[in-house]
Amino acid sequence: MSERERETTVHFIGGPADWRGRRVAMPVPEDPAEAGAYLISAETPERPAHEDTAPRAVYEPEPGGPVDVWHFQGWFPSSPSDPPPS
Repeated sequence: MSERERETTVHFIGGPADWRGRRVAMPVPEDPAEAGAYLISAETPERPAHEDTAPRAVYEPEPGGPVDVWHFQGWFPSSPSDPPPS
């Protein structure tokens, strides 16, 4: 962890069942615009075989919101076949 980061317990809102509602210690940068994570999930959306079938769940704090509450933003890489994040 760099000098510009601190660790805090982050609450995950929405997204796949294996992350939704969890509280996890994560490094959080001083600049909230840089906070977030791309998390491996066992609950990925079904996709055609020619697309990435193991996308990461993207979580970030909402602009102006608490830096320790991260909301599901969708999948990376994204696909047109993915359900909306909400």
